[in-house]
Amino acid sequence: MGSLGADEHQELIVTVTEPQPGDRKTITILAATSIELMPTVQALNLKSAGGLWIGESPTARVIAKVTGMGPTSAAAALLRLLDHAKVAAILNIGFAGGLERGLTVGELLDIRWIINAHDEVLDIRSGVPKGAENLIERTPLRSLLSVDYVVTSPIAKRRLYEKHLAASVDMESYQLAKVAGSLKIPFFPVRVVSDPADMAMPIEAARWVTPEGEPDKRAACRDLLRRPTLLPVMLRLNKNAKLCAQALARHTKEVVRREVSRQAQ
Repeated sequence: MGSLGADEHQELIVTVTEPQPGDRKTITILAATSIELMPTVQALNLKSAGGLWIGESPTARVIAKVTGMGPTSAAAALLRLLDHAKVAAILNIGFAGGLERGLTVGELLDIRWIINAHDEVLDIRSGVPKGAENLIERTPLRSLLSVDYVVTSPIAKRRLYEKHLAASVDMESYQLAKVAGSLKIPFFPVRVVSDPADMAMPIEAARWVTPEGEPDKRAACRDLLRRPTLLPVMLRLNKNAKLCAQALARHTKEVVRREVSRQAQ
């Protein structure tokens, strides 16, 4: 029997079967990489089943999946899940780069608006994403920008902040929120800051994760052999990733517990 944690009374009874059409409502957790997802899987005591991580309570099923990096991979993974499960809520969890100065590593972002590179804005304050009608209400600190590439330099981060007035940046949230909004499904981004606005990342870092969202140790070793000076950066990124993934697990667990309780009402 799996559970939400030793300190919780609400249990998730583990299933090892694939979700079937018409089954009970599903709370879906999506993350671009396994590094971002696995501490949450462990915190919720989910079990592996056919490329998914699954657990159940009497009122709802929880399914977690690594989507791979980027908006196209994330949306495709969500659409495949929607073919097999009655999704009641979508949690998009992961790391985000800081664009606004002052955000710190591991800090949870309070996201109310999600923007794409064309400055199209989705308002998620009601749960179900919808096109923002009153942009005067939007504030940078509660806005997340989604682009289709990894932002590595402080200069690039500052330019994005000045252009879009968003405090943080990721790759997948806008596209996932757009799909959720079109289907009237509540969408909850759970994002923590992995690299603050003044932190530079090497260009090579984009190669250290496969398109499927798994660590590419061979690529990292090749780059390290070519540039031994990358070692301190790799160590710092690894430390930040572990800290952020644990923070994600704590915050995601709270959201899942809330949504499981809501399904019981």
